[in-house]
Amino acid sequence: MLPLSLDHLVIAVRDLELASQNYERLLGRKPSWTGRHPAYGTANVLFRIDNCYIELLASTDQSEESAWNRELQGRLETVGEGLYAIALGTDDIQTSVEEIRQGGIHIDDAAAGDGVDEQTGARREWANARMPVKETRGVPAFVIEHRSPADALPAAPSTSPEGTAVHAVDHVVVASSNMSACLRLWQETLGLDLRLTLDRNGRSMHFLLMGQAILELVGETEPARPGENDTFGGVAYRVKDVPATVDRLRAAGVEISDARDGNAPDTVVADLKPGFSHDVRTLLIQKEVK
Repeated sequence: MLPLSLDHLVIAVRDLELASQNYERLLGRKPSWTGRHPAYGTANVLFRIDNCYIELLASTDQSEESAWNRELQGRLETVGEGLYAIALGTDDIQTSVEEIRQGGIHIDDAAAGDGVDEQTGARREWANARMPVKETRGVPAFVIEHRSPADALPAAPSTSPEGTAVHAVDHVVVASSNMSACLRLWQETLGLDLRLTLDRNGRSMHFLLMGQAILELVGETEPARPGENDTFGGVAYRVKDVPATVDRLRAAGVEISDARDGNAPDTVVADLKPGFSHDVRTLLIQKEVK
């Protein structure tokens, strides 16, 4: 299959201005983009980091009947804020759509999209194709091909001391209620490369490659009642210096755990309280500790 990578993560929020301020503090960066989608009835703020970008997405028009807005409003009403969708990047969306359909998913036709930065007037174009959540075990996902140069979305400028700004997504966690079905979806149908499997105390963890980030699938090895839906478990961001980042965030009024050794060798981690990150379970991770 044509390889798919992590293009961006979508976080559903109610108050876009508040969320933007909070994520500026969390990421230690100013936004790359502030835009609106009049055809969708939504608005967004983007932060481009090394291997993807983070999108904060809010509804701006309760009457707009686009599929994107209906699903976003439904999510906010029934579940609340939080990690909302994975966008998988492709270099050829038509081929990816055909391959995904061959795998048995009734993905939408690719549709053109465009956006304008309200601050600079810059314009970006793309094409994306939605996969119905019933096809992706309850975890929203879509594929996207960018039709504008990469630098049309500039890197999010750092506002933090050296080593304390988030520079990449390390991994995204999906909690599965049926690991066999979950693996079929992400590994076989969507073609992600399985790199590692671990089994601990009746739970299995599968690590699949999404370009320069990892999708971590976590669940019971043999669930008594396998379910039809999975859920997002959270996101881990890379920083170069976790202890210094903890100090920076605490000075900014953010509740965060002490830095500690991670489960993986030569790592240091710290956890945020989920409320500040708009109900996204968030881990900071530092790798290759000397």
